[in-house]
Amino acid sequence: MSIHSHSLPYRGSLSGIGGARLICVAAGGLLAVLAALVVTTVPYGRAIWDFVFILDGAYRISLGQVPHVDFASPIGALTLYLTYAAEVLFPGGNAFVGLHVLMWLLLLPVMAALAPRFRSNAAFLAAFGLLALMVLLPMTLDSTHLSEISYFAVYNRFASGLLFLVGLWLVLPKSRRDWLLLAYVLLLLFFLKITAAAVAAGILLAAVVLGRCSLRSVLAALVAFAVVLVAVQAANGLVSAYLGDVAAMSALNKGKAAYALFAACFRNWLPLAITAGLAGLALRPLARPVGRTFRQPVAAAGAFLREEAFAVDAVLLVSAALLADSQNTGGLGLISASALVFHPDAWGRRKVATALLAAALCFPVLDIAVKRPLTMAARERQAAPDQTLAELVPGTRVPLSTYEGSLLFGRIMTQWLPLAREVEAARFFLTPDPTTNAPAVVLAWVAGAIDAARSFDRHGYRNRATRYATLAFADPFPRLLHLEPAPGTALVMDVGRTVPAFSPDAARAYLGHADGVFVGTCDTWFDGIRSAFEPVLKADFEPLPLTGCWDFYVRKRGN
Repeated sequence: MSIHSHSLPYRGSLSGIGGARLICVAAGGLLAVLAALVVTTVPYGRAIWDFVFILDGAYRISLGQVPHVDFASPIGALTLYLTYAAEVLFPGGNAFVGLHVLMWLLLLPVMAALAPRFRSNAAFLAAFGLLALMVLLPMTLDSTHLSEISYFAVYNRFASGLLFLVGLWLVLPKSRRDWLLLAYVLLLLFFLKITAAAVAAGILLAAVVLGRCSLRSVLAALVAFAVVLVAVQAANGLVSAYLGDVAAMSALNKGKAAYALFAACFRNWLPLAITAGLAGLALRPLARPVGRTFRQPVAAAGAFLREEAFAVDAVLLVSAALLADSQNTGGLGLISASALVFHPDAWGRRKVATALLAAALCFPVLDIAVKRPLTMAARERQAAPDQTLAELVPGTRVPLSTYEGSLLFGRIMTQWLPLAREVEAARFFLTPDPTTNAPAVVLAWVAGAIDAARSFDRHGYRNRATRYATLAFADPFPRLLHLEPAPGTALVMDVGRTVPAFSPDAARAYLGHADGVFVGTCDTWFDGIRSAFEPVLKADFEPLPLTGCWDFYVRKRGN
């Protein structure tokens, strides 16, 4: 049956459509129970400060601040609001786990709506399993033998799951009510990761051009999408502020798109090569009836698009996944394009190419899904004697080996900091992800921040300031000390990527609403931030002792 048709009857034996949807409901309820009662602790992994800044955003929301409006954020607000909800709904658990459960619950209605369109139980269950793999597995494709799970840009994995659902919608039969489904998915993607939302919108427009769905359905979806955005904008101004943050970051990162695309192609050369082969096989027949093609180009193009629907969709979905893939390894490669394996023509005359492409798309993620738990089983047998990380990220278990590494890097950053700076300057990196040193280095940074927070209380500094800022990639102090972050400060400080280089005037304006400032001194990766703010701190603030690795400044009276 053509994929232009409306929904097919469910042909499986899971008690019809209701059985498939019951699986969705049961999966959501089971995960919620597990998050609340069982999976309350997860291993420490890499890029923990990616989740630290998400927790910071959730904390700011709890104080009534609005993302993008009251603080600059490089990510969509959905992840922050879901993390805030996770802390409220699962108070005895881990917010990272709760975030995954809530995102899963948001995606299950889409899977339930698509359920009756699959041709068999096996197809539905396979798609359901792939979605779970993308959304619930806390691991990404960064290569390491040290970290068990990855906190890298968790929203990228969620976006992969949503794009997978968009791909399923493209290749499966359609329904008259698809406009509602599409509007819902576009809204989730917009507030999750705007670049992925743009890619999804491109797929919808391509579906209209290819004749896979009616223009009316897509226009209705876009109208519903716009109505919700207007309502949100009227309520709190979030949408325009979000677009402002996106524009500012785009200006900072212009010129990097070509490199990011090259890096994504380099990492995913095999599925791209197979897709190119599929396209070549599809185009080969066009070389024969050349005369007819030139005499009736529209008819020839229409016939080609119908006869080679699978190859066309393969190019479309693999290209979309490539554009949405995260250059910083915080994603899952091109697995979202694996919706292709559910295409009605997938296992016909191109079955060998389909199998190869499916393996190339899915194997990297399946490989990680097997290897990382085995690594975790080997390295998680003994916990570290000091679990102070739980003060900042409750429900996180640090293994002994990473803890011991953090002690070593803590000594390097305190006793041999000039040497560490010299090593970094020579491009023999100690610290940045995705090096294998990074989990231990960031743990040392977190331990130093917790020590500084305790010192803050011992010195009785709470009455010296009311609104605070931290000059670091992620800000741990407001949540640790229950302080109010200064409005206008950034959720993530990454010069040249999320914030611009600061002139003296820009630095003074950035701290305009802050009267207390935390500044790290024992790291090598934020030297540029410290030097940019140093004139303002000397002129407008008074330094107070805190720890050997953190300084605290309070605003002078009259400034």
